[in-house]
Amino acid sequence: MRQVFLGLFVLVLVCSLALGAETFSAQNGFDWLYDQMGSDGSFSSDVSKTALAVAALDSAGYDTSLSQEWLDSEMSSDACYPSGACDTKATALTVIALNEVQDDANFDDILSWYESAQSEANVNGGWYLEVITSSSGNCLVSYDLDGTLKEITVPVDAGAFTGCDSSHFLDLDDCLQANLISANPGIEINVDCSDLSGSVVLTLLYKSSSTYYILNNANSAESDFVVPNGCYGKSKSSTCDLESTLYSGWAIKYLGGDINNLVYLKENYDSTDVKKIALIYIVTGEDKYLVDLAELQKSDGSFDRDPFSTGLAVMALKNSGDYTQNVDDAKSYLREEQTETGDWGSDVEATAMVLYAAFSEDDVTPSEGSATGITSTSDEDECTYDADCEDLYGSDYECNSGLCELITIGCVLDNDCDSGEVCVDGDCIASECNNDGNCEYPDYDENAYNCVSDCYCGDDVCDDVESSSSSDYYCAIDCATTDTTTTTTTTTTDTTTSGGSGWIIIVVLLLLFVGLGVGGYFAYKKGYFNSILSKFKKGGSGGSAQPQYSSPTYNPFTSRVPPQQQPRKPF
Repeated sequence: MRQVFLGLFVLVLVCSLALGAETFSAQNGFDWLYDQMGSDGSFSSDVSKTALAVAALDSAGYDTSLSQEWLDSEMSSDACYPSGACDTKATALTVIALNEVQDDANFDDILSWYESAQSEANVNGGWYLEVITSSSGNCLVSYDLDGTLKEITVPVDAGAFTGCDSSHFLDLDDCLQANLISANPGIEINVDCSDLSGSVVLTLLYKSSSTYYILNNANSAESDFVVPNGCYGKSKSSTCDLESTLYSGWAIKYLGGDINNLVYLKENYDSTDVKKIALIYIVTGEDKYLVDLAELQKSDGSFDRDPFSTGLAVMALKNSGDYTQNVDDAKSYLREEQTETGDWGSDVEATAMVLYAAFSEDDVTPSEGSATGITSTSDEDECTYDADCEDLYGSDYECNSGLCELITIGCVLDNDCDSGEVCVDGDCIASECNNDGNCEYPDYDENAYNCVSDCYCGDDVCDDVESSSSSDYYCAIDCATTDTTTTTTTTTTDTTTSGGSGWIIIVVLLLLFVGLGVGGYFAYKKGYFNSILSKFKKGGSGGSAQPQYSSPTYNPFTSRVPPQQQPRKPF
């Protein structure tokens, strides 16, 4: 009896709240973001917000030309952003946007500004040169300092620097020139040891505490070394700032320059900061950082329970096939956090990052007049045959009622389909799910995939997405004696008679709206009632109804399985 009461209670709760539950829509998200654009093309007259919005909107095919013009107007004569108050992070985000829209006209100038904007890294270690050789002779070390070429002859005897304490490691800040490296970020040094006979290996090292780290080496007697001893402050040549350095490194990758701040980044690595871990992975591409990042994911799929941080984490993790489940969980969290108007927290930057990182590949139709490359007119048709569209826009377009439209093949989410349809196995099918608590297949097009409130594996109804060979035990039980192609008789239970259970529903409804209040809604949103409901439906034997955006075997309460890899030191 207790199970009956619990089941009725949860069933009424789920059904009543499901009617008002919000449905994720990437389309609404992009449309909301596009609507935030001002008449001058900017987003709140802010370079960072505008740049992120441009990157996100352009990735979905929206027309961002007006915003690009506004960004161009904000470039200073030094090729940084915004004009009059150049900021390294704002400039970096603009580079990311320009890279997305494939506008690299000013990249060389922006890179030159970044090279001049470096500050010396505030690290505690030392910089050394090693010459591996069995012969004796001289090496010539040269570098340009303030427009003056400096050349220093360094005697070497079987790898020992006889003019510098006979050490096998030449201290560049001591033996060449005081604070040479520390005071000159990104300095380039030429080492010429051609006077030495036999095999010669040149190595540039950084020593932190008691450990040497190889920064670069060359199996030759001569080489040029760029010393990665820089960092970036919030503005040009200001005090080192970790976030500004990370964003700058991201931009410099797109600009095609050398990232001369890796030592600073790794010396200041924080394995507890989601944003900074994601960014250092984006800058370095070293998979070891993803191990730490995945460990910080919350049980609800989020990172720091923050949409911006979660979006940035998705951007990093999605580049590796080892973290597919982490990405799926994070995207599920982001879908739940989208507001009714399509945004995330009414925040342009957060919404832009989420859309750009997690949902830029969703099927979205840009708002009227905003689709790049297509002008909608009612005066005359632009096409008669598909070939007309192929000539105009390429093979991805077809002629539909006189207009060229992007060809859409299949679906991934229900949101990819038209109203009244759901996505099943990559195809959009009509759904007549009435959410009445009964699986009425085939009278209605309800099944355990598209109508989880009415149908589920273990409901004694063999619908068209279940089979006796299913990996889900309860799906297999439903179809054990029935071929999935045959018609199945629906078994329903009349809860309005027998034992007076009709009044129970009324009491449950009162309890729902009076007793539970916000707590009940919270529990529903987090999926806990789905778990309880599934146990009731299966007589307490486990299993769960399928969440709206997951594969049929996804279980939101299953622990994530990280790759079998141990965290390592940042170097």
